[in-house]
Amino acid sequence: MESELRPRSVIPGRQRWDVGILLGSPRIAELLAAVLRRTPGITTVRANPVTGRVLILYDTALSPPCSGAAGCCGAPG
Repeated sequence: MESELRPRSVIPGRQRWDVGILLGSPRIAELLAAVLRRTPGITTVRANPVTGRVLILYDTALSPPCSGAAGCCGAPG
């Protein structure tokens, strides 16, 4: 099972991540989305087990959930 996590697109208010562990795992996708939705400032989360991607929309007035910098949110560093 692939556990790679890397930012695919990071712009203010919107981030898309490749999350290898989601591929073929709808339950993990649901759990990840549920956890992220509880984060203050995050307005929308879509975790797709077919593509292995997560879309996060957030309030830009708050700090972004993760910038994609090395070591941030588990991003490779």
